[in-house]
Formats: sequence, structure tokens, C-alpha cells
Amino acid sequence: MAGHAKFAAVYARPFWREAGWSGTATSRRGPLMEIHDASDAEGRIGALFGFVGAPPPYRSGIGPRVLAQQAIAQLVRLFGEQAAQPLWQGVQDWATEPATAAAADRQPLFEHPSYGAAGVPPAWRQRLLLAGTEFSSDHGGYLEGALDAAEVAVAALLAQRLLHTPVARSPIQQDTAP
Repeated sequence: MAGHAKFAAVYARPFWREAGWSGTATSRRGPLMEIHDASDAEGRIGALFGFVGAPPPYRSGIGPRVLAQQAIAQLVRLFGEQAAQPLWQGVQDWATEPATAAAADRQPLFEHPSYGAAGVPPAWRQRLLLAGTEFSSDHGGYLEGALDAAEVAVAALLAQRLLHTPVARSPIQQDTAP
């Protein structure tokens, strides 16, 4: 999440549902690239949130207040004038959080990150399988990476438990260190 930001706006009711709209949108006009309905199931309170597509240098250059104004203007274009006056709005920019982001995280990604192999001690290699997105050899940091890593871990588990043979591809580093 280090380089990412979200915007949320809360309304008295989910007025977009009254128009038959889902509250979901994708857009390339405005700071929000992906927008979702975050209202409660009963519709007692309306909420829209979106993933900010603008990179961290742009966000830090305009600041959270202007970013929120741009996001509201985008929601008005997408959902109508009722989106102009939320009860509450907020920006969460993880790139500005020192415990979450380093300076390198503020640069836009142009490819999937490569996290490298996990350094699991030899004594644990037959007992510990790691299957998060960070353990994918091809799609680290993305949902596809989590699915890929899970497939590799399941294949390793099946090979260990059922077939008693080694697998060709393992998410665990095969070093010789003790």
C-alpha cells in the first residue's frame, strides 16, 4: 500500500442506488481510477470510496485538500450534483506515512515488483509454505501474485504429502546456509 492513496466520501444516503446505479465506476478523468460503493448493506448511510490513480509526487504537490476537491468534482461528474456535499470526506495517502512508505515507494511502479525468494531456514523448509503475493515469481504485489503463490504452495504441499516427490518450482529459497 506504500505508494497508494484512497479517498472516501460519506453521504446521508446512497442516492446513486435510487437512480439504479451500483456506485462502481472506473475513470481516467480525475484523481480516482476505481470507485466503489462502501455504504452499509441496509442503505442507512451512503459512502463512496476510490483508489487514487495520481502518483505520490502529484499528490504531495497539490496536497490532500485539493485532491479531495478534485475527487468530489469527479464524483459529481459521475453520480450527479448530490455528490457535491458529502457529510464527511477524507484522503488516506500511505505515501505520506513514515511507518508505511519509504522514499522509493513514492515513485510510480512501471512493472510488477520482484521480491525475490524467501529466506526460510533449512530446518523449516519442509514445514513452512509461504503463499502471499510477495512470494510470486511473476506478479508480486498484485492479486494475480497471490493466486500464483497459492498455486505453487498447494503444488508443493501435495507433492510433499501425497506424492512424496520434490516440486519443480518452489516459493522457498534453496540456499545452503544453516
